[in-house]
Amino acid sequence: MKICAWNVRGCNNPLKLKEVSDFFRSNRFDVLGVLETRIRGNNAGRIISSTFRGLAVFCNYEVHSNGRIWLVWNPRNVSVIPLFSHAQCIHCRITHFGTNSSCFSTFVYASNDPATRLSLWNALCSLRPVQEWIVLGDFNVIRDVSERISNVLPNLDDLLDFNACIMDCGLVDLNSCGCEYTWTNNQDGLARVWSKLDRALVNGSWLVYFLSSNVNFLPPGISDHSPALVTSSAMYKLLAKLKNVRNALRIFHKENTSGLHTRLAQAKAALDDSCLSLQASPTCYSLLQSHKKALDTYLKLKSAELSMLYQKAKAEKILQHDSNTRVFYARIKERQHSQTIGEIRDHQGILRTGPAQVIEGFLSYYQHLLGGSTAVHNLDSSIICSGTCLNSNDWPELIKQVSNEEIHFALSSIDPNSSPGADGFSSGFFISS
Repeated sequence: MKICAWNVRGCNNPLKLKEVSDFFRSNRFDVLGVLETRIRGNNAGRIISSTFRGLAVFCNYEVHSNGRIWLVWNPRNVSVIPLFSHAQCIHCRITHFGTNSSCFSTFVYASNDPATRLSLWNALCSLRPVQEWIVLGDFNVIRDVSERISNVLPNLDDLLDFNACIMDCGLVDLNSCGCEYTWTNNQDGLARVWSKLDRALVNGSWLVYFLSSNVNFLPPGISDHSPALVTSSAMYKLLAKLKNVRNALRIFHKENTSGLHTRLAQAKAALDDSCLSLQASPTCYSLLQSHKKALDTYLKLKSAELSMLYQKAKAEKILQHDSNTRVFYARIKERQHSQTIGEIRDHQGILRTGPAQVIEGFLSYYQHLLGGSTAVHNLDSSIICSGTCLNSNDWPELIKQVSNEEIHFALSSIDPNSSPGADGFSSGFFISS
């Protein structure tokens, strides 16, 4: 599950709306809490429908005229059921379809007024679910004086109220990374203030169920608040790293291996030109260096081309993996074509061609092989008993429990590329796992 809360400091600007929409889609969030929207209810429907097409949205306009919180989610990935709406928070239940995991989530945009925030603290304490619960967003207050850089000391009473609420709810800060201070007033010099106003709080059940979860405070971008990105599993961290690797590989491919045949032809032409120039002035040092450089470039590209051809030649190796390449699909088509039976000669010596006749030929062959529907003779037990029989030491081997070693041996003897079973998995899947 991938959840995010971001105080965008107003969505009444087309550029900010585009940024929020791109932010959601590029990061592929499951749920995004958009805080401090500053858009009135009579304009919200039109803006939401044009900005978040294909996504589901819930707002708290029924309790606040400016709809301070928009809850946006991808209905193909998660189910979000709003349970409680407050002027400063939206409480909901989130169920992820892929992992079948669910949790309670409260998206918070606390008031700037300490007295008004008290109603939020009371609301959170009244919710307090036993199941997995995360509370995230902009709390507009710090927990400790070390979370603020300013010449002005914070109000300690505000800190005490906030910490009392956290203790009453049984919440703790989720492990975090990224920006240490999540908000700044963007003032110059000594007037600048840095504070940790955004955070993600979780209860004990969350820590047990989502053991590897953490929150990453991203760079604020167009806002003065950092987005709080919560990932609930180690797989999302792996995917994020793989995404970075993929981007790096794309750049590497573009700079080194894209358009290989064209670049190789250009390198060969440059090498030939350098050879001809060197023939005219064999002792010219600059021409010698140019020729050496052209030769190195050509050999490097030739080696890359040879490596690519080697990879394409390993078709059987490619078939063992799910590689979405043209070579992969071409090899599959070739394999299907090679297994197609165009004609057969049946047991009577008649040549059958075409799919329908081939099928009929196979059926008649096995019908002849297995025999007709005539009655069979009863078995003579006296004849059977005169043959080789199991003794008392052998027959227990037939009825004993099958061991794990025997199961593993049987699986190992099956071709990993064989057709999958009823569960959709081949033997190669179980052997590798």
